Amino acid sequence: MKNFNKYLGVVSTFLFIAIVSAAYGFLIQINPILPINIIIWAAFCFLIFRTYLHHFENKTPFRKTFISLGIAVCIYLIYAVKSAYFVSYFNGIYLTGSNDLIPLEFEESLFRTLISPSVFSQKLEFFLSWDSLSISFGGNNAFDFGSVLTNTFRIIEILGVFLVCSFLSLYQKKVFLNQNNCS
Repeated sequence: MKNFNKYLGVVSTFLFIAIVSAAYGFLIQINPILPINIIIWAAFCFLIFRTYLHHFENKTPFRKTFISLGIAVCIYLIYAVKSAYFVSYFNGIYLTGSNDLIPLEFEESLFRTLISPSVFSQKLEFFLSWDSLSISFGGNNAFDFGSVLTNTFRIIEILGVFLVCSFLSLYQKKVFLNQNNCS
């Protein structure tokens, strides 16, 4: 029964991170305000750090592998949601003239994106080439970052999420060393 509870905790943690990752991808994609997106990103990275830190304090042999796999799935889910949302929103605006907050057929598009790697790669390619960050100063004044700088920001976003694993590993070593020095 003790092992069952342990595995149930690991599975529930993985599901929690998956749901939070999908919600993060959706929130980042619908929010047009860059500073708020940076705050959401930092909070998301902190949440992942605290969740994995809480559930993986002991030294288990598969801890680093599971955390790395979890982070990779997390990033896959984030960009699956972002690309499915962007393509659905783009199609809604240019094909039907609708600009709803949640585009028509977004859920169906997201499901196809999640289960099919080829659909994911096509939507991700479209998303990365057509979506660019811009800052509006009111009226007709806007500054567009372009696709190169926008994708650089996305790489920084991904690296930040991956670095959560490194910080967790360093934090664990620090705690382990402090426990040994106190003994």
